[in-house]
Amino acid sequence: MATTLLQLRTRIRQRTDNEHTSGDFVTDAEINGLINVYGKELHGLLVKCGIHQTESVQTILANGSESYDLEDDHLALLSVFRLDDTTRVQLKRHDARLRPDTTQTAPANTYRLMNEAIQFSPTPSEGTYELVYIPTFTEMDDDTDELEGVNGWEEYIV
Repeated sequence: MATTLLQLRTRIRQRTDNEHTSGDFVTDAEINGLINVYGKELHGLLVKCGIHQTESVQTILANGSESYDLEDDHLALLSVFRLDDTTRVQLKRHDARLRPDTTQTAPANTYRLMNEAIQFSPTPSEGTYELVYIPTFTEMDDDTDELEGVNGWEEYIV
């Protein structure tokens, strides 16, 4: 069940006996900031345990570049596919002990992540690649923004 930012903030005020209307002691902005901090922490814990709720897909059209930037909201990579006509070929992670040969040009069969980019090996001069990833936590700043709870674990934030 989804919980709004306003509902989270109200539950926090109730638990801390801070329901007075003046809001001078702890402001809504302070509570919102803490909700986002612990929302990110909860999101990280759920992802680490494999209980992520959303997946996103980034499509890369290869053009011979050595590497391609990941999406700004990229948190964790789940899988990488090369799209060959009607089939999807899953790529394996490149062995970290070996440096990929960037002089070879062919459809990629391995990949590696470097900083905020992905590098295919061999380097593809063309083709379509699909990255399935878990996006980062979306900060809540409007009272109607919703957090989709997982088995009541939004209580972690409260």
